[in-house]
Amino acid sequence: MSKNSLNKKVATSNLKKAAAMSAALAAIPAADAAIQYSGALNIVLSGGASPNSQVEYELDFNGDAQVDARIFQANLNAGQSHFAQINIANPGLPANNGVHEVDIGGSNFQIKQMMMGEVINSGLFFDNGSNYLRVSHTGGQYGVFSGIGIAGLRFENAMSTSLYGWVKLDVANDGSSITILGHAYEDSGNSIVAGAIPEPSQVATGLGLLALGAAGIRESRRRKQEKVS
Repeated sequence: MSKNSLNKKVATSNLKKAAAMSAALAAIPAADAAIQYSGALNIVLSGGASPNSQVEYELDFNGDAQVDARIFQANLNAGQSHFAQINIANPGLPANNGVHEVDIGGSNFQIKQMMMGEVINSGLFFDNGSNYLRVSHTGGQYGVFSGIGIAGLRFENAMSTSLYGWVKLDVANDGSSITILGHAYEDSGNSIVAGAIPEPSQVATGLGLLALGAAGIRESRRRKQEKVS
């Protein structure tokens, strides 16, 4: 085999490798890349010792100035009652352009406490209005959310596409405090796994494939230049 033929074979091989790398990069699952994550948070909602108080956190998943949910803690009845809730305006009201809902797991007014890894999609039991995380009131307790867990939510963007997200919370057993630990949503309309965040390994893999592809192209060009000279 002549030197020129060998150079041509090497160049062709490198171009094929570069094409394969590009194809592999394109094949990386887009789901994780489309997850928008708040980062770790530690936002505490609590009226503390105040006998009558309320504090809330306005959750806006996609930063469009549209409140998707209000996470709400209140002390009432001279501090004898504690309410930990997620409040969402009814569809069609001025405060809520589009559908915004929280998963109640089929139980009236009680937000489901999801575990890491559960899938949030259209198959869940979503509801709007005021739903309980945990409430202590007149000697009784309501709501099943206690300790660290995840609430699943659905909301619509400006194009009326339903998007799914989660918020991780630590709720006091008596409803006297809520700590927001983070939240995320999937921006393409696909389902999202509770607790899922973008994976750094996929970003690193993509960069690595780009580097390998670029190296193959550079080698092919070098061979061509040697052949010309």
